[in-house]
Amino acid sequence: MDTRDEKGDNASVASGDTSTAYTPTHTTEHDVSLHNHSSCARDSFVPRAPSEGRTYMIRHRDSGKVIGLKNGRLGLEDSSDPQISCYWNCVRNLGWFGFCETASANFLGRDGNFAFRATEKLHLPWEWFVVEAQGDKGCHLQSPHWFSLRWVGIGDDGRTLVDVTSSDQAAFWEFVQVLVTLTTSRSLLTVLRPKFVTPRASTLLAKSIPLVVPFSTNITQRAITADKEFYHSSGITDAVWIHEDPYSNSFDFQPLTSDIETDICIVGTGIVEHSEKHGKSGAKFAAESHQWAINRVGEIASELSIDCEYRQLPAYMVPQHERGSKEYEEDIQEIKENVEAANAELAMKGWDGKPDQRGGSPNFQCYTRTRIISVEEKGLEVLGLGHKYCQVHTESGNKMQCEHAIETTNVPLQKLSVIVQEAWYRTYAIAMRIPKGRVEDCLLYDTVDPYKYVRITRCDDQDDYLIIGGSDHKVGQEEARGRFDELEQWTRERFTQAKTVDYRWSGQIFEPVDYMAFIGRNQGSERIYIVTGDSGNGLTHGVLAGKLIADLVEGRPNDWEGLYSPKRVASMVKSAPEMLAHDVKANMQYKRFLESDIRDIEDLAPGCGGVLNATALKPVAIYKDENGEVTKMSAICPHMQGVVCWNPVEKSWDCPVHGSRFGAKGLCVQGPAKASLYQA
Repeated sequence: MDTRDEKGDNASVASGDTSTAYTPTHTTEHDVSLHNHSSCARDSFVPRAPSEGRTYMIRHRDSGKVIGLKNGRLGLEDSSDPQISCYWNCVRNLGWFGFCETASANFLGRDGNFAFRATEKLHLPWEWFVVEAQGDKGCHLQSPHWFSLRWVGIGDDGRTLVDVTSSDQAAFWEFVQVLVTLTTSRSLLTVLRPKFVTPRASTLLAKSIPLVVPFSTNITQRAITADKEFYHSSGITDAVWIHEDPYSNSFDFQPLTSDIETDICIVGTGIVEHSEKHGKSGAKFAAESHQWAINRVGEIASELSIDCEYRQLPAYMVPQHERGSKEYEEDIQEIKENVEAANAELAMKGWDGKPDQRGGSPNFQCYTRTRIISVEEKGLEVLGLGHKYCQVHTESGNKMQCEHAIETTNVPLQKLSVIVQEAWYRTYAIAMRIPKGRVEDCLLYDTVDPYKYVRITRCDDQDDYLIIGGSDHKVGQEEARGRFDELEQWTRERFTQAKTVDYRWSGQIFEPVDYMAFIGRNQGSERIYIVTGDSGNGLTHGVLAGKLIADLVEGRPNDWEGLYSPKRVASMVKSAPEMLAHDVKANMQYKRFLESDIRDIEDLAPGCGGVLNATALKPVAIYKDENGEVTKMSAICPHMQGVVCWNPVEKSWDCPVHGSRFGAKGLCVQGPAKASLYQA
């Protein structure tokens, strides 16, 4: 509506819980430099948080000065200075706030030394902010600092923005909305009431297709098409299973397009040293639960006549050293101590090579292509009074209300929490033809760290496939090349009848520091459940998780609950040294900010990638495809801002800090990151 001030000038007025003050005349949407704001009526302002798409001054509540650029330099300035530019357009990306100065089109952010500046044209992780309410005092601003958030404060000079580690040192800010018009009337200023705003994670909803890529909001359809080889898998290599179950057999459903209510919402894909860490009872429950899961798969396969190669096989554990050595005897003794009735003379049929290491021991609806941005627990329940429930929000704006939410997402939706209680490894496997019936159908493991394993799957009428896996290493922290050759050489030395290698592939496993999966109520929740930390045992964990979580939802007692609980404490305390060593090594990966893989784009061969980091401030991930076309991306992982590494085996970018992975052209293919790499 229109109104007039005391002098009778026309002005634009916003309705709602606001107080008003006026900018000088002749301000238009094309004239964004701000001056003569000393007339702002600050005493009656009612603060609120900023909203996406609106323009603000960011004003220090105590001094009345605003964040602005003067001659390209960022700092606190007097709003009456005609030389400053201090209109900031508010944007949102993955739940993080960003503020773009409208005259220069630069985002407020920080450089590699964590000094505040406004020089970047993109809303990158260095330009991310959180707005936190502080009642009538205004708002706190926070920005990421490695594994934590730090507050924005004011330096001793009263002008420089600095980050501070305590909220007591943080500055209070007001977001003063600027409503500009194309007339010569004065523009309305509004200060909005604060509220707490946090980043939101995202994943896929109710997926029934294994390893389907979660599309990210900041990736274009062109980039998705360019990284199409990552749509069904997390890399360019194919596992042996596709020779009988090709990707074209994958299920597909319609996306969710409306709000719904349901009892249980399952978010995710697929199916859902113990005695030292968990005691004898824990080891007993672990063995019991896994055996139950194995038997349950057999029952279902039989009842539904599913041909999934289910069979129960003998399993052998062999020492890593050859007979006659001291190390061999030590290995055998350890196996005997851990496996009852171990028999050192067990031999596997078909092992005829030279190395002699014998020894041993309901009604539901599915949706795909539906991206989840948050899973939240709502309501209040005290002493049986009240009611808690869950809300699941999709990227398209739809909402599901449910009594319980289950995250079977491989990696939970949170940024840290159980994430830092797991290690992440790349693991490798090959499939070699072997004459049918020449090698015993069994499961074989050795005691090497990392160990190797052997199993058999069918190939054709003449041959079986001998699957050999292992050669694991921390994601992004060791060389990926040579792993397949290592597995092939190991196999040919022991199984001389092995023929060609038909399949080579790699995968990713998450290993809890206390060696036990996290299955149950998530930390800080009563109605949100997670399944993660499979350690390569996803098939059995998925099945036993179905029983355990069903019991928790129904309120039935289950002896396995304490063993797998994400809230467990005792085994984590025992694992504190390992967790500390793991976290130290993960933090050391930030050294990549000082490293550069290549000196020039010309150093890259076709089909290869590398990080170019000439200034040690803005590492760029560069991929050159087979045709010589170059794609440039930010090399900073959007999860916790580690610098990614090129994986030549899967042609992917892997983050060495928490194991996130991205396609050659930036598409996010593995969490905990939920966003793709930004285009540089």
